[in-house]
Amino acid sequence: MNKLSQINLFPDGGFTGPGTGPLADPSADPASTLDTLLSTIIGVMTAIAFIWFTFQVFIAAISWITSGGDKARLEASKKKLATSLVGLVIVISAIFLIQLVGIIFNLEFLEIPVLFAVLT
Repeated sequence: MNKLSQINLFPDGGFTGPGTGPLADPSADPASTLDTLLSTIIGVMTAIAFIWFTFQVFIAAISWITSGGDKARLEASKKKLATSLVGLVIVISAIFLIQLVGIIFNLEFLEIPVLFAVLT
């Protein structure tokens, strides 16, 4: 007998086929699946935006420190810092606006603690 035929490729009880995720479950509540999907997308986008704007603030601060008294570089770093802070405020405001829309329509859009628990 060939050893390749003795390998168990599907130890979980067999191949369950494509579409076995939570979106493919016909018995799942579509509203709760949509809530989970939107929450995941919004949570990931918020985390990426927060990291990006934080990085931009650090770059602007380093540029400001290393400008060496050059007026043009100092103004450019001030502008970049202001833009970064405005972007961060917009992201934080968007989180509160999305939460408000979720409260109005009785949807759980932002389950960010659940998202981080799943990711860790």
